[in-house]
Amino acid sequence: MNQRISFVVYQYPLGVSSMILNSIKMFAKEGIAVDIYIDKPTYRASPVDLRDERIKILLYDNPWTNIFLCKATMYVCSYSNSFLFSYVFNSVITKWFKRIPISFFYSCYIKDYIFSKWLKKKIEKENYDYLFPIEAKSLIAIAGMKNKIIYYNMELLDWSEKNPFYGRYKKLLKILEYKALEKASAVVIQNNIRAKQFQQMNDFNKKTYILPVASMGEPVYHKGSYFRDKFHIPKDKYVIIYSGNIMPWAKCVEIVDSFRKCPEKFCLVLHTWKKNAFSTPYGIKVKERAKGLPVYFSDDYLDINELADNLASADIGLMFYEPIDTNFIEILFSSNKLAEYLKASLPIVTFDYPELKNFVNNYGIGETITTMDELPKALLQIVKEYDYYKKNVIDCYLRVFRFEKYFQPFFEDLYPVKLPNERIK
Repeated sequence: MNQRISFVVYQYPLGVSSMILNSIKMFAKEGIAVDIYIDKPTYRASPVDLRDERIKILLYDNPWTNIFLCKATMYVCSYSNSFLFSYVFNSVITKWFKRIPISFFYSCYIKDYIFSKWLKKKIEKENYDYLFPIEAKSLIAIAGMKNKIIYYNMELLDWSEKNPFYGRYKKLLKILEYKALEKASAVVIQNNIRAKQFQQMNDFNKKTYILPVASMGEPVYHKGSYFRDKFHIPKDKYVIIYSGNIMPWAKCVEIVDSFRKCPEKFCLVLHTWKKNAFSTPYGIKVKERAKGLPVYFSDDYLDINELADNLASADIGLMFYEPIDTNFIEILFSSNKLAEYLKASLPIVTFDYPELKNFVNNYGIGETITTMDELPKALLQIVKEYDYYKKNVIDCYLRVFRFEKYFQPFFEDLYPVKLPNERIK
C-alpha cells in the first residue's frame, strides 16, 4: 500500500473534535502520511496545530460562501428536494431512481457541489490507501470515487423531517447520505448502541468499527487557574463549568436558571469555542437570564491541545442534551464534553439517560439528574465527597477513556502487516 490516507472534513469543526484529531495523530504516529481536505471557513472557526510533519492540511477557499444565489438555491431546494425524495423513495420507481448519480441532486446545492468537484479533482491525482469522510456532507462530496471509503459517522441522522443541526435540509441530507453509503466499505462510530441504530437506519451490513470520542495522554492531575485568573474568581468558590455549544438543545438557559437556587459558594462559567455565540438571539437570552447571578461568559478559542489543562481550573463539569432523538440520548462515548472533562479530572453532572446513568454510577464519576431543578443538590453531593469523585474520574479515564487502546485494533485491521514506526523526532 501507499501508506497515505486522506481525511475529508467539510463543514464540520475539526479543531474541537477530539476523536477525529486523535485518529489523525495516531495514523501519523504509526508512520502514515495524512492529508486533510477542509474548507477554509470551517478551519478558521476551529483551527488546530497538529505538530507533525506527516500531516498536511489542504484548504479549500469557497468562492460561493456569501453569494445570494447560492443561499436562495439552498432554501428552495431544501423544500422541493425533500418533497421529491420523499415521494420517489416511496413509489414504485424507487429502483430506477436509485440509479441516478448522486451528483445530479447534489448539484442543486451550488456551494457544496463546487466543493465536491474541486475535491474529486484533487483526490484523483493522488493515490490514497483510504479516504475517511467526516460526517454526511463529506461522504456525499466524495460519492462515486473508486477509493476505499471508511465513513466517520459523528451525528446519527434518522429519517425525521428536521433536527436542530440541519433544519429543513436534514431530510435531503439523510437521503443523500443513505445513497452515498452504497460506496462506503465500512463505518466508524462511537459505541455499540449507536452502531446498531446506524445499521438499522441505513440498511448497512458492512464492516463497523467502534472508535469512542476519547482523549489521549495522561489526565490532568494538577488544579489549573485559567478561568479563576480570567474572571478573578475567589479561591473559596467552586467553579462549575459548561463547555460546548450555546444552543437550546444544550439547556444553557435552564443551567443558568438553576443557579438561582444554588448556594453562594458556587459560580458558573459558560465556555464556548464559537466566537460571537453570546451575540446570537439565544446567546443574548442566556446572558439576560444570568443578570445578577455569579455567571461568567467565555468565548476565547482554546486549542484542543491545551483545553484539558484549562478546564482543570474548574471543579465540576456539566453535560446536558435535550432528548430529541437517539443522537442526543445515546451520548456515552460520543460527547467531546465527557472526554475532555474526564481528562481534566472533573466530576460531572448529566441527565439520567439509561446507558449514561449506569456508566456514571458504576464508575462513581459524578451525579445524574432527571430535571434541572435537581442540579443544586447534585453539586452539593459532589463537593461533599469531592476527593472520592475526583479519584474515580481519574481511574475511569485511565481505564476506559484513553483513545490509544481503541485505535490500535482499528489500525491493525486496516494495515494487517505492522508498518515500521518512523516517528518524526
